[in-house]
Amino acid sequence: MNNSDSEELLLTPPDIVAEANNVCASLVPAKSTERYYSCYNKYMKWHKEQKATSHSQNVLLAYFAYIKTNLKPSSLWSTYSILRTMINLKHEVNIASYTNLKAFLKRQSDGYHAKKSLSLSTAQIKTFLKYAPDDKYLLTKVKCLFITFYLLTFLFCIV
Repeated sequence: MNNSDSEELLLTPPDIVAEANNVCASLVPAKSTERYYSCYNKYMKWHKEQKATSHSQNVLLAYFAYIKTNLKPSSLWSTYSILRTMINLKHEVNIASYTNLKAFLKRQSDGYHAKKSLSLSTAQIKTFLKYAPDDKYLLTKVKCLFITFYLLTFLFCIV
């Protein structure tokens, strides 16, 4: 916090400061609050251990180089997004302008192909329901039918 920030806090009524703090706290997605703070706290722990004094591009490049061995490129981007939000909220530093950091993250994604989940076609589901033995797959068939019914009901409610 610099001198102008200190002066502004002194000149701003406490109820306005409290409301501003509440607004800032609500900027973190409610469903993801725990994840955001966990990611931010890991970064801050590393930041403290390294005796870093800023949140400069070099500091963040070093941090991402440190964590890249344990994370897939998609997780690195997710971490970047979380830290971009938290560092901006907590320290008023906009890391979105760090072009070398973005270039580093893009380089980590080179040649990476995310695993895609397999899905069954309608014909495959019909074949399973018709030919799979009931004595072994009855519960799975019932679940399949319930899910199908639920999805159809949901789709008709939307239309």
